[in-house]
Amino acid sequence: MIRLLSIATVFLLAAACSVDDRDEAPQSAAEQSVPARSVSGSAAYTIADLRALRYLEGDWRGSGYEGGPFYESYRFVNDSTIEMTAWTDSTMTAPRERSEYVLRGGVIRTGSGGRLLSVDENGHHFRSGSSTWTFRQISPDRWTAKVGPSITYTMDRIARR
Repeated sequence: MIRLLSIATVFLLAAACSVDDRDEAPQSAAEQSVPARSVSGSAAYTIADLRALRYLEGDWRGSGYEGGPFYESYRFVNDSTIEMTAWTDSTMTAPRERSEYVLRGGVIRTGSGGRLLSVDENGHHFRSGSSTWTFRQISPDRWTAKVGPSITYTMDRIARR
């Protein structure tokens, strides 16, 4: 039986991939106004930078995975932590995996060691080792996760039970 992988799991499997998302065109005028933000030297990400990921909050049906649809939820636990839950199926009653995106010491990190590298009109760019992924808001009810150079998952908001 093919095991349904969540986006978080795919990041780990894509360890040999790299990506340069700057080649993509912005989807809207609103996205074009997103200021580029990158942390280096003494600069640090802030709570406002983590809040920019607020579009992730909710329940989502993912597509683009060859094993079929998958289901995830993102919740702001507090002002510095986003919890992601991957569910075993569409009933969203049995969690399969949990991970976090946290702001600590000016760095936005994942539970698996990834970190936010930059934010620009193409989205929020993360890296863990040689794995890269970008979260990009398309609309209030859709965003994409581009993993490596060629895999894109589309996340569509669903109404929860």
